[in-house]
Amino acid sequence: MTVTAEKGKQGACWDANQAVIYAGPWKQVEDDDGHVLRRGERVAVCKKTFRILTGAAYADAVIVIEPLVPVPEDARLPFDCARTVPRHPRETKGMDYDLTTDGACTTPGCC
Repeated sequence: MTVTAEKGKQGACWDANQAVIYAGPWKQVEDDDGHVLRRGERVAVCKKTFRILTGAAYADAVIVIEPLVPVPEDARLPFDCARTVPRHPRETKGMDYDLTTDGACTTPGCC
């Protein structure tokens, strides 16, 4: 058996409006920093944690949620890694995001 882990948690935590959804197989997992990832739940993570979780070692276990508009490095705010509430979709899409469709399929054969 080969076990692979990622390092790189040194330094400040910055919010780039990124999130991940843990895909399983377990009900939930917790990392050494106390981040609890519950299967199927959109979780806010700092830029460092996002980089680690989307790296090769963990990429198959998470669904990546990038912000609709990337947050420039100089505009990122400090991130509280003790945060335990899920990341609301409007945080990644923008607070004014309001794209709604009627659900009708407009491309023949796509549904």
